[in-house]
Amino acid sequence: MTTGNMNWRSLMLAPHRMFFTTGLAYLVLVSGWWLAMQLARTWFGTRLEPLVPGLISHGAMMWFLVVTPFMFGFLITVFPRWQPAPALPQRLCQMAFALMLLALPLLLAGLYCSQELFLIGWLLYLAGWALVVGGLFSSWLVAKETVSHSQGVLIGLAAGLMASLAFAWMLTKGRFDLWPYVRSMGLWGFLLTVFFTVSHRMVPFFTSCVIKDYKVWRPDWMLRTFVLLALARAALELHPKFSWVPVLGMSLIALVFAMRWRPRVEHGNPLLSVLHISFAWLVIGLFLQLGQDLGMAVFATHWLGRAPLHALTLGFLGGMLLSMITRVTMGHSGRALVLDKAGWWIFLMTQFAAVARVAAEVFPSTSVWMNLLAAGVWFLALAAWAAKYGPAFLQPRVDGQPG
Repeated sequence: MTTGNMNWRSLMLAPHRMFFTTGLAYLVLVSGWWLAMQLARTWFGTRLEPLVPGLISHGAMMWFLVVTPFMFGFLITVFPRWQPAPALPQRLCQMAFALMLLALPLLLAGLYCSQELFLIGWLLYLAGWALVVGGLFSSWLVAKETVSHSQGVLIGLAAGLMASLAFAWMLTKGRFDLWPYVRSMGLWGFLLTVFFTVSHRMVPFFTSCVIKDYKVWRPDWMLRTFVLLALARAALELHPKFSWVPVLGMSLIALVFAMRWRPRVEHGNPLLSVLHISFAWLVIGLFLQLGQDLGMAVFATHWLGRAPLHALTLGFLGGMLLSMITRVTMGHSGRALVLDKAGWWIFLMTQFAAVARVAAEVFPSTSVWMNLLAAGVWFLALAAWAAKYGPAFLQPRVDGQPG
């Protein structure tokens, strides 16, 4: 058997291998494309604007295409254990993986060659998405018991799928003026709903694995309230004078969890620290959004620009993504759950990129160069992350165990 065949066989051994590899490909290529656009605008006096407006295509791909494979790889692994419930069929996972991987070259080529080609790639990707969501829902229906976390992620994934379909409709009709509403459903109804639900279950659990006598505290009613408030905030994009109301509730809930979950003893475990640092960004981002929404309600102005958006996306979503996926990769490849110095510096680079991107909005006079700096550091960090952890998906487990 050749090395290439062995690598492919290893990739197909477990769903998380397939979907994490897909996520890395999307993450690095889309981030690299965005950096190239920033460089073209800033240094070369030219534009690499795609057929779909740059800000919209960048936002849509980051919202709905880049993060989703990581979600699927994680959820397919843990979702059946939460209930418990039946695992998703391997054939279904392979079909979804093939559709999402096939969509990538069509999407990238369609950005500059044909909007119709971009749309075909988008619909292929959504077909893979629908397969996974359908599989998770079918598993949940026959579960021996149900938990609030499975309900939360299913609600979030359904909201994301609907928002993605709405984006496809936007493409066919050329109604790019509807992007703010699609983006709102993608951020609040989809990403924050799923990420907060997973954090609610996993952050205290991972903390209890490190700190002796740590009490796991995660009341279900607060999770359900957060999800309802997130959906309300998505709907209130149409009524901005009242959008601050659910954000206030979400901000307070996130603050309470951040304070209750934080370790109160020295633990010396960077892999745990990155989880809590990332969750702190949720508090920062929500309070920034609260100030933004209050400013809109009282003065009809977005005085913080996109600072809240990037605190939530680069800070919370990006940090939590790297933290969770790094931990899963180490554990499911048979390696020790340790974040080495290189992994720590990669995480710090993403944090620097988040700070720089937020600062670009708070200090508009620096926005051009700060945006470029943030995009460059973000891309380098992700490329280093993919190079460091990606090979694990193409190799057998180091402990000889299956999976």
